[in-house]
Amino acid sequence: NDPTSPHLPRTNGRAENSVKQAKKLLTNSLNNHGRLDHDKLTRGLISIHNTNRDGGLSPSEVIYGKRLHEPLPRHPAASNVDAATSNQRQEIAQHNAQLREQHYNKHTRILPPLNINSRVLIQDPRSKRWTTKGTVKSILPNHDYMIDYDNGSVLRRNRVFLRPILPRIISGSVPQSAPPGPMQRSPTVPASVPPDTAYHPTRIIRRNPRYYGDTWVN
Repeated sequence: NDPTSPHLPRTNGRAENSVKQAKKLLTNSLNNHGRLDHDKLTRGLISIHNTNRDGGLSPSEVIYGKRLHEPLPRHPAASNVDAATSNQRQEIAQHNAQLREQHYNKHTRILPPLNINSRVLIQDPRSKRWTTKGTVKSILPNHDYMIDYDNGSVLRRNRVFLRPILPRIISGSVPQSAPPGPMQRSPTVPASVPPDTAYHPTRIIRRNPRYYGDTWVN
């Protein structure tokens, strides 16, 4: 079994779909008084077990090798599936799976991978805030990473919950850039601008004065 990413239910689509079917079955099995009708529930479970899945086989045929008896009538030819029909259904199922994958990846973007020992911010699954820091300990398949939290815990997280921490640039350690080329222009500060004024290439922004007791300081 391949474990799925925590707090990312879309990576476990089949299990989530089965849970949705079970909830819908229980909702439809209630009587007028809001109590569970066991006869409706039993008939619904048998119908689900006899429903064909991808590949042309139902869950009862996969497990027991035959269909379960149900109150609904069924034509005898419906249970006879030859090898050619089964292969054709498998090809259709694979084609539909490719179409679903293309539709799912239509509006997605690929996040750059992370390296080991990289510092990252982790999104909290409840508050959705990037308040926790950690270090990448190991790289797992399906865009998962083992993260060593700063509090000492080691948890598995998907790439969508990780954001790399960029190193800070200290003033004075930045190498001087090359002189501007023929298509570049470097802004020059005019001589008329006073030294206590912040200069912008397009406008002049004056700093707001601050009040300290009885005096104003620019």
